[in-house]
Amino acid sequence: MPLTMVRKREKKMNLLRPSSIGGFLLSGVATTVLHKAYPVHGNEGVEKNGPLRRKRVEIPKSPIGGNELSSEPDMEDIWEKASRMAKSEIETMRLLKYYGAHEMSMASSDDRPSGPARPPASAPTPPPNERPSGPPVECLMGRTREEYLFDLLVPITPADILNDPSTPQGMAFDYMANDDPALSDPCSSTTIEQRYGLQVLYFSTQGQDWDDNTGWLGDGNECSWYGVECEDDSGLVTRIILPSNNMVGRLTDEMQTLDKLQRLDFFSNSITGSLPTGFSAMTDLVLLDLEENLITGSAFPDTLFDLESLIAYRISNNLVTGTIPQEISGLQNLEQLWAATNQITGNIPTQLAATRKLQSIFLYENLLTGSLPPEFGQLQDLADLRLYNNTLQDPIPSELFGATNLEVLRLEVNFFSDTLPTEIGNLVNLKDLRLNTNSLSGSLPSEIGRLTLLENFIVRNNFFSGEIPNVFENYEQLDFFDVSNANFFGSIPETLFGVSTLRIAYLSNNSLSGTIPSEYSSPPLLRDLFLDGNGLIGTVPEVSGGQLQELTELLVQFNFLTGTMPASVCSLRSGQLEDLFSDCGGSSPEIECEFPGCCNRCFEGAIIRPGVNSQI
Repeated sequence: MPLTMVRKREKKMNLLRPSSIGGFLLSGVATTVLHKAYPVHGNEGVEKNGPLRRKRVEIPKSPIGGNELSSEPDMEDIWEKASRMAKSEIETMRLLKYYGAHEMSMASSDDRPSGPARPPASAPTPPPNERPSGPPVECLMGRTREEYLFDLLVPITPADILNDPSTPQGMAFDYMANDDPALSDPCSSTTIEQRYGLQVLYFSTQGQDWDDNTGWLGDGNECSWYGVECEDDSGLVTRIILPSNNMVGRLTDEMQTLDKLQRLDFFSNSITGSLPTGFSAMTDLVLLDLEENLITGSAFPDTLFDLESLIAYRISNNLVTGTIPQEISGLQNLEQLWAATNQITGNIPTQLAATRKLQSIFLYENLLTGSLPPEFGQLQDLADLRLYNNTLQDPIPSELFGATNLEVLRLEVNFFSDTLPTEIGNLVNLKDLRLNTNSLSGSLPSEIGRLTLLENFIVRNNFFSGEIPNVFENYEQLDFFDVSNANFFGSIPETLFGVSTLRIAYLSNNSLSGTIPSEYSSPPLLRDLFLDGNGLIGTVPEVSGGQLQELTELLVQFNFLTGTMPASVCSLRSGQLEDLFSDCGGSSPEIECEFPGCCNRCFEGAIIRPGVNSQI
């Protein structure tokens, strides 16, 4: 610190030091004022550690009597003037509450914690004729606008970064100090730190190239900037909503300045780097949405667990890694955990179930291993559980089906084994059930008949045994039914075709037997019907007028069907039906079907034998 500044700081402290009788040392005040009235010139340069852009501040000598300078002013006049100024400054400080009856403090005007105490000004006080016109700017205390901002921001950003014009922080500081029209009088702003944090965000994510940057870096209050919302009474930012806005770059620790932020939505941008530690200051945050970016580092950094108000954490479709720590149980308000399509490893900790308000868990398309915690069944608010495309294993715990508010259960493409528990019938609110591509075995429980709200029933590519239960008569909105390649035998359940909403029915590559139910043509919305690769016998049933008008694919090849393809079915080729496949190939076709007018693909052979069957 320059010698002059050390002396000035000492003089100020003398001014504020209480005397033994509770007053102030007037001599200290007078001495300070004397130096203000008649400054001493000498080595008054800028601190070496101050802002790089600061220029040496030269203070002109006080003019006396026009352009003539008096070399020796009258000391009696000096002391009289100093006494008047001292009394004036004492009264000013009293009004500003700079001192109390018994002690004095030099507290910051910012009552939020912002790091270590700010360093003193690094330049001498300019004389009165250099101050701006209008009301006195008391907060500057002799500093330039740049120096004042530097002292305010250096607790947030290290000086070397703040002074580097190639950094986002340096760009923001330079703009605020020299170009920001809203800070021509910085003392009139109560949200300088917040404005700085937003401007760093702008520069760190190439704000000049955003799809919409309306208002940013303008002369308006930051609450008027595109995507920024504030509390009406305080002017503090509570929301930043900038999804799909071409943000490119890293987030920085200066986000800590937005400590009243409640919602942060940067969905679908090109943000890189890891989550900054500055996020820990945003303790009011309830929504953090960083999905579909290029974020790396830990998916669950320690910073996250300081956000105890967090309701929704969304970081799916990034490049984050690591495990799910047990500390996640501390996020007691968490309702949405969306961390899918990343590179998260390890087991799912049972402590996750301790966050009892969870409504949706998206951990699909990661590298998770181990078992599915049975404690998930205790999550009574859980409505959506998606764990597909991992390497989870072991049986699906029967306790899971205690979470009776589940509407979506997606466990496909894992290594779950053993039988499907009968308790699955407890999920009466379930709409989407996908258990395909696992190692499930045994019978499909008849309790699935209680799942009358199901829209998707997908269990293909498993090792079941037994029949498909004929229990679909009460289904109200089934759309997609897929039991293909799942080792079922027995008859096709005719109640399936009594569901008027049925659109997709895949029953391929099982060992189903018997005939095609005559009800197969009943669903008015049926688009795809795949019955190929089974052991069906008999003929293809007729279709009544007006039925199957939405049908685009009918596959019945590789069965034991005989006879002639009904003309009512062939007539559908003039409508929506694009593909009609049957065993109409070879010199002795099992089914007579005109090619290509009716059947547009003919196969030879009733049983699928790889390398033997042929097709036309």
